[in-house]
Amino acid sequence: MKAAKKVLFVYTHWQSFVREDFNLILSFATISKLNFNLQKSFVGFFLGQLKGIFNLLVKVPQNDVVYIWFCDYHAFWAVLIAKIFNRKSVIVVGGFDAVKIPSIHYGLFIKDNLRTKLAKWAYKNSDKIIAVDQSLIKGENKYAGTDAVTGVANFVENIENKSQVIPTGYDESKWQMQSKKKQVLTIALIKDQKVFNRKGIDLYLEVAKRLSETNFYIIGLQDEKLIPQHLQGLKNVHILPIVPQEELINFYAETKVYCQFSVSEGLPNVLCEAMMSGCIPVGSSANGIPLAIGDCGYVLEEKNITKATKLVELALNAKNEKSHCARQRIQQLFPKNNRIKRLKELIEKL
Repeated sequence: MKAAKKVLFVYTHWQSFVREDFNLILSFATISKLNFNLQKSFVGFFLGQLKGIFNLLVKVPQNDVVYIWFCDYHAFWAVLIAKIFNRKSVIVVGGFDAVKIPSIHYGLFIKDNLRTKLAKWAYKNSDKIIAVDQSLIKGENKYAGTDAVTGVANFVENIENKSQVIPTGYDESKWQMQSKKKQVLTIALIKDQKVFNRKGIDLYLEVAKRLSETNFYIIGLQDEKLIPQHLQGLKNVHILPIVPQEELINFYAETKVYCQFSVSEGLPNVLCEAMMSGCIPVGSSANGIPLAIGDCGYVLEEKNITKATKLVELALNAKNEKSHCARQRIQQLFPKNNRIKRLKELIEKL
């Protein structure tokens, strides 16, 4: 019997989907983690780089595979040091690190600078690239505008052969359905104007304004001052902080409609969790959103308030079969065991 691979798990932020990947790999490999802190201040950034490089020099030789979430400065150092010590490296594309969207000034490749050059080098010299949706390898996103460019292969040549789509996976026993209330929900950690715009919260609020008899919930908006003045104070809009997961499970379970009007995404976890809970999805045509929705909800092809409002009305008035369809679609397309199996195969072959 072959010994379990030793994996160094490199990350910058301990988000829920990053933590979930760590736990999945833990089920079949010996794994340790390394937080590479990318601070924004000059001194903090410089010291963070030095600390991260030192930790990589210590830990990379102790492992077989370096598994890196997102491609940024930390990925450059991780891939470089992996090559120096003849170790294998895997980069997991997150979304920001695969796009250029001028309309909202978003994406790693929005500028051509040292940061993008280092990222390109990391992609080109890594052993494997993983994405949750094909659009992050090579695709298009017309919803974001005609000048939007989506997919690592549109920025870095000759990486498609080593790239692999492994969707995120969801545990059907965790997400439950209940009797549905005719209410609408969206969830995102919204800390600044850029995230507000990218997540399409302005469009969500415009729809809420027109459907004033329906309750709309936003979970995760940290500053209500980000809301445009003409959309502030809507009586049917309820803003909540990020809630504990137990509470979130119940919120999904009793909500009839979930909206994801993002301008750019990968395969949104919150959308898939909502659908697994029987929420009828309404979402933009960006990246992996239409794949998740399929024929179990409604896809908005362009940012248009009237069309978005109509789709939300259709979802609110849809029969219960749509809720069951949404749950079954995620169960069939994105089971948790599939990601475990495919990650295990990939890592064990390196």
